[in-house]
Amino acid sequence: MASTGADGAAPPSWKGNTFTTGHDHYDTTGATDLALSDFSALKREIREHGYSGPLFLFMNSEQVEECENLAGWTSAMTPNSIIETVATQGFEAIKQFQGFTIIQDDWITEGYLMAMSK
Repeated sequence: MASTGADGAAPPSWKGNTFTTGHDHYDTTGATDLALSDFSALKREIREHGYSGPLFLFMNSEQVEECENLAGWTSAMTPNSIIETVATQGFEAIKQFQGFTIIQDDWITEGYLMAMSK
């Protein structure tokens, strides 16, 4: 994920991570479809500032469906319980994905995600 702008304020340093005034949290994937790497980037962005609580991800129903489709079967995939559950039952069964608790809300504009830590 790449940053798209800056607010001019540098966040405080945390555990050896230092940030410039150009550092912000308005990120974009640069792609039209979600990828598992997008979720890893979101987690890294939150954790690098010292937040260690539970992760929450707010998304539109369209993006929830995209995530469910990421868990689909391919010939090279080794089944595991999370992939199998999401692929067969969707998020209604677990409401968790890549370490995030999913909050589906169509007030979130389609194509946007909001991630945070408690």
